[in-house]
Amino acid sequence: MRLDKTKFQSPEKSPLMQGVISKYFDEQGYGFIKDEKGQDYFFHFNNVLDKIEFRARVQDYIYSDLKSCCYFVQFRPWQNAKGNIALDVMLSEERLFDHSEKQCLYMVQGAKLEYKISEISFIESGIKKRQAAPLGATAGGNGTYRIGYPETYRFLSLYFKWNKFMGGGKIELLEPVLRLKGRKKVTKKFLRQLEARLKDAELEIFSDGQEWQLVAPSVLTL
Repeated sequence: MRLDKTKFQSPEKSPLMQGVISKYFDEQGYGFIKDEKGQDYFFHFNNVLDKIEFRARVQDYIYSDLKSCCYFVQFRPWQNAKGNIALDVMLSEERLFDHSEKQCLYMVQGAKLEYKISEISFIESGIKKRQAAPLGATAGGNGTYRIGYPETYRFLSLYFKWNKFMGGGKIELLEPVLRLKGRKKVTKKFLRQLEARLKDAELEIFSDGQEWQLVAPSVLTL
C-alpha cells in the first residue's frame, strides 16, 4: 500500500505508525521495520532518534519468529524513489505478545485446525544373537530388538492469526476437548464440525506462562 503524500506536506506531519524491526544489519547501519499490516519500511541508523539507546537494545526490538516477545518501535512513514522508508524511529516499552505476561488478554482469529497422530518405537541396538533379549522385547533385524510396543501420541492444534498484527501461533486443544466431551478420542465428524466453527472465529486467548490458552474453552462444545 502506497502512502498518499498529498495528505501530508512533509514527513514531519505524517502520522506515527507502530511496528517491529524485522531485519537489521549492524555493520551497514540499516534495516527494515514491519508495520501492523505486514508492510515493510526501510530505515537507516541515522533515522533513529535515540541512537545510544538503540545501539544498546536493538536485539530487544528485532522480531525473530511467531513466538517473538520483542518490543515495538514507532516511526513516521514516508516514500522516496526507492520505496517505503521509516523516519524518526523511536523505541517504545510496549511488548509484542509476551508469554510471561499472564494477565494480558488478546483477541485472535482462528485460521486452521490440525489433527496429527504419531507413533514412537524404542529400539535397543547392538544385542548379539546368542545373548538373551531384554524382557518384553520383540526380535528385529541385524541384532536389534524393539522394546515394547509403539507409543501413540495425538495432537489437536488450532493455528490462529493475530487480529492487530502480522504472524500467529497455535493453541493445543486435545486435552480441553476430551475433558469437555468426557471421551478418550475425537471423531472425524467432530473435527469437521469443530473446524467449521473455529475457522475465522474471533477468539480471546491468554498465556499461562508457557503456552496459549482459550479464555472460554466452552467454544469447543458443539
